[in-house]
Amino acid sequence: MINAKRFWVEVSVVTHDDGFCIKLDERDLLTPLKSKLIIPTRGLADEIASEWDAVKGEINPENLPMTKRANSAIERVGTQRAEITAHLLEYIDSDLLCYRAEGPDSLVKAQNAWDEWIAWAKDFDITLEKTHGIMPIAQPEGNKESAKIWLNQWDDFEFTSIYDFISLGGSFVLGMALSERKISTSDCFNLSIIDEVHQESIWGTDDEALALRENKQAELKASDKFFMLCRQDKLT
Repeated sequence: MINAKRFWVEVSVVTHDDGFCIKLDERDLLTPLKSKLIIPTRGLADEIASEWDAVKGEINPENLPMTKRANSAIERVGTQRAEITAHLLEYIDSDLLCYRAEGPDSLVKAQNAWDEWIAWAKDFDITLEKTHGIMPIAQPEGNKESAKIWLNQWDDFEFTSIYDFISLGGSFVLGMALSERKISTSDCFNLSIIDEVHQESIWGTDDEALALRENKQAELKASDKFFMLCRQDKLT
């Protein structure tokens, strides 16, 4: 798409046997690998159509966040789901929530907010052991199987967002909580940066780090929007 320019006049959404497609005039919108972009819900299809209708002149992929995620659902998750699942399961052994500081008291107190979510994960047969410091510790063997069962319930489009929920926050459990609508995107993000915020309180804010954090937060919000648009028809 880079350096390509708008060539269409109208954008429309049409029904398909497996969902919805977007047309640029009479042309079907395709993925980068030339697969037909078939969208599972009308709400998501309308949002993607709006992205393309808003294009003025040159096509900038950065202005097509829902399209980007739909492409990923089809071309990446749809073809490499087993490998991506295995990658996400590694977060069970290194979940952010398990690694605690011994001090100062202000950081210890802030990290105690994670305890609620470690307790909540037990509802899904995931039991996480806590430790002090950053050295990895072994977690109960059954955790990964329970986490895999949980991941397998989501379709490829939902899974695309869940990948972001987990990887952006560094926590399988916080990603689960956001997916299950037990926590807001803002609270999920704030819980994931407790250590970072504490370091800033001591050493000050680094502009580059702040920019990266703001970008991560924006990505999390976009992924959450994508997730809810994918779930729209299932929740009505």
